[in-house]
Amino acid sequence: MRLDWRQSAASLLIGLVVGSALGRWTHWGCRGRWDDGKGYSRMVERFSRKLDLSPEQKTRLEAILETKRLKMKALRAEVQPRFEEIRGSAKDEIRSILQPEQLPPFEKLEAEWAARREKRKSGVRR
Repeated sequence: MRLDWRQSAASLLIGLVVGSALGRWTHWGCRGRWDDGKGYSRMVERFSRKLDLSPEQKTRLEAILETKRLKMKALRAEVQPRFEEIRGSAKDEIRSILQPEQLPPFEKLEAEWAARREKRKSGVRR
């Protein structure tokens, strides 16, 4: 069975959307800012200004955020391998529907996406 370009494009688009959504969910859009343990200081300051927190409340808020940061980091470490497995199988399935002449452009797109993921992992914002 030969797929036409619309089916191939739709499959690629679905893979992109799912990969992007899951990528944002697993990284929570703030990787790098929270992983260093200091990313929540702006949040504490903002809460403090907006809510007029006492020094004791600020200290307790910092402890809460630190505890949750560590739990989120552990969850990410647990989920990430499963996510990567799903992402890899999606790429393999997409490759299986592409024609030989479509593979080089797909590989180029994949390399660009991988570079963006690495950039996000390092905490560099676009």
